[in-house]
Amino acid sequence: MAERVDAAVLEALSHPVRLALLVALERGGEQTAAELAAGLDASEGEVQQQIAALHERGFVVDGTTPRHVRVSAPGWDLVATHLSRLRSLNPDDDPNPDDPDDPDRDA
Repeated sequence: MAERVDAAVLEALSHPVRLALLVALERGGEQTAAELAAGLDASEGEVQQQIAALHERGFVVDGTTPRHVRVSAPGWDLVATHLSRLRSLNPDDDPNPDDPDDPDRDA
């Protein structure tokens, strides 16, 4: 049986900008809202609003300066865990059927 998927976590990640912010922070490390907005085609105000929502839920934490944020290790673990759990609900649904680098792809 698949592990439980937490609806509160899914709700937090359901906003496309929030999910994009987490991925950008995981890939690029600590950044400011202005830096993130420039890379996401979003306004700085929207990014700040979504950072606040992620911060409130523990997905991001303050960085080395008050203007910087970074993804929290427990927050990123929740993202990875829930993506894995979602994939386990329908293992036959391959999002990248033609990806030669996909480790789950049949040889």
